[in-house]
Amino acid sequence: MPLFVCGRCSRRLLVFGKTRALSLQMAMPSNKNLSRQTLPPLVKVSFAARLARPWISGIGESMWVLKLTGTKMRGAGLLANQPYQLRYARLGDLVLYATDRSHEKPEALMVERPKLEHNCKAMYNGNAKAWAAAASRSRDECKAMLTRLNSARCRRAMAKIDKFRQRILGCAICGARDRWWMTTNEKWALVPKRFRQKVLCRRCFAVFATARKQS
Repeated sequence: MPLFVCGRCSRRLLVFGKTRALSLQMAMPSNKNLSRQTLPPLVKVSFAARLARPWISGIGESMWVLKLTGTKMRGAGLLANQPYQLRYARLGDLVLYATDRSHEKPEALMVERPKLEHNCKAMYNGNAKAWAAAASRSRDECKAMLTRLNSARCRRAMAKIDKFRQRILGCAICGARDRWWMTTNEKWALVPKRFRQKVLCRRCFAVFATARKQS
């Protein structure tokens, strides 16, 4: 089966199987005194079964985070999904995330409860004013959280995560870490069966594909 990555999906929040539309257009508050920065872009973040420890077996989730400070690679914001099974997070929590690779989803490094309680019921129902109020109240907390990204704890966590991803995503033949890519089922069938459930870089895949076509 080919490795399909780098897919796109619409910015819609799935909450217990229901679609909660929190796109920038739908979530913009009607109060014109609120700037367009009140509801910034959503960032897809990976949450491990054990926080910041993706090498521990268990069910992890990918969820949207409403970025309040930082960038799509390193930032902090509000968790915009209600987790399906994770017990350490809930809708509206503060999330610190980071990655050093632009083609990969950032990993959640810290998850904390906000100091001021949000109107979670209204947020769950996609109420724009509730999200705008939560973003406004939590912005300073997120900025403070982002400064902790340079702490020894976060640096150690990111180093371990990178080492883990290198091990599982390196090419099964040469060990090279290639950018994620995709191919068709027909072309992937040219790869020997013993490698079809593994990761291959483009170069090693091309060797197999060329050899099979010439034979």
